[in-house]
Amino acid sequence: MKRFNTLMSVIVISFALLALTIQMAAQQQEHSRPVRYPVRYNVIDLGILGSAVSYSFPYDISNKGQLVGISNPPGTQQYHAFAWADGTLTDLGTLGGPASYAYAINEAGAVAGFSTTSTPDPFFQDTCSSGSLLEPYTCNAVVWFNGQMLPLPTLGGNNSWARAINNRFQVGGAAEILTADTSCQTPHQNVLQARPVTWGDGEVQELPTYPGDSNGTVIALNDRGQAIGISGDCTYEYYSRHALLWDRGTVTDLGNLGGSFGHIAYNINNQGQVVGQSSLPGDTERHAFLWENGVMRDLPVLPGCAYSTFSVAYGINKRSEVVGSSCGTAVLWRDGAIVDLNTLIPAGSPLQLTGAIAINDRGEIVGVASVQTTIDRRSHAFLATPIPSE
Repeated sequence: MKRFNTLMSVIVISFALLALTIQMAAQQQEHSRPVRYPVRYNVIDLGILGSAVSYSFPYDISNKGQLVGISNPPGTQQYHAFAWADGTLTDLGTLGGPASYAYAINEAGAVAGFSTTSTPDPFFQDTCSSGSLLEPYTCNAVVWFNGQMLPLPTLGGNNSWARAINNRFQVGGAAEILTADTSCQTPHQNVLQARPVTWGDGEVQELPTYPGDSNGTVIALNDRGQAIGISGDCTYEYYSRHALLWDRGTVTDLGNLGGSFGHIAYNINNQGQVVGQSSLPGDTERHAFLWENGVMRDLPVLPGCAYSTFSVAYGINKRSEVVGSSCGTAVLWRDGAIVDLNTLIPAGSPLQLTGAIAINDRGEIVGVASVQTTIDRRSHAFLATPIPSE
């Protein structure tokens, strides 16, 4: 623990001023010229780690174009965290167990996620979704930085997960406590309750759930320290009853689109705009939403689609550009309108973009795609780079 605290203190001190300087310089540069929205994108296949059963899924992209996510290493069906930069895909490794996940990256290149350990879970739970159902292991929140993997403190339970990191090196996620969870009646019911948490300066802080809810998770953080996520009867997002905002010690219910569950806040920008997904009355439809200034707005779905009952918004940047999925297709919402990203990439591309997961302040988008020109229908990560209009 002393080693973690010391290293995290050095990280925070070394990069706090740097992050502030970069942010101020970028803001000044951005305000000095008019915003020109792109109308087209170049797109590249980011590849996979090489297995015959490989799969890759990106979760975040920094403003420097660095990506993180998960992929299958050669010879295994289990997921490993990866980082991608300058054309190179790097396996970030694990804490000794079979699987790891990378969910978020900040401008200094620090990555937040979680990994299985070599310790069997005492309740025989596969909480890291490692696929090790015959011998499940405990899961620990981690930060990867400068080639090191740093386990984060827990709340005393067996498992923890990190989902977010900001430029202040605050980390967000969830951690189990030593209280039995009897609220979640699913085939994958957790034995222990998991609470939303943030980590900073080597310490873990438990955040409140919505009154009456037993579980929660922080899913994203902005550079103002605002956190967003979920709470409800289960740690599983599908069953979330409340999309939440935590700000300076208070918790706010963001509301919903009329359904009774399935309300999830996925991302927040530095202006405090939140995007996610919420179910409609009857709980048979789920739509993407944009929340700002206390109001949740239902975002449009792609017209003429047989699957128009489902859409989700995963990412938002400082220009309020929102990305996600509708009708099984990667989409962009801009100025209240929705567009199929496949119509904005070069004609004849072998990639069919199925979901957009994150967008940075330069307008670069990462997501998942299928390869259409071969029999390979495995999911590949893609990077779409905007071509500025003249």
